[in-house]
Amino acid sequence: MEDQQSENIPIDDECDSPIGISLLQICYFIALFDFAQSIYFLAQSTSLLVLNVNLYTMVAFAGSIFWILMVILLIVGLWKETLTWTSHVVNEAKSNLKTAMRQRLTKQMP
Repeated sequence: MEDQQSENIPIDDECDSPIGISLLQICYFIALFDFAQSIYFLAQSTSLLVLNVNLYTMVAFAGSIFWILMVILLIVGLWKETLTWTSHVVNEAKSNLKTAMRQRLTKQMP
């Protein structure tokens, strides 16, 4: 039997793949494409909001603003590789959970 190896896409900028694209470059492409879609949706929802103001158009406009902010956070996260405040929040939540579990276990013991 032949050994089958899975294809790994490198995360770093230096890649050995035949097409020369790394995973980070693919993620940037997806983020930029998503940003372009969100800007287009913002333009469409703004034109609808100008022509006809109702709850539907206001929700579409607010959703497009939210979508743009999420894409910007995605791009910043890719650019910085990790968001320090996110890891801080996760670590704090883990320590709070451990503390709560210890307190619960000490209460259950006789």
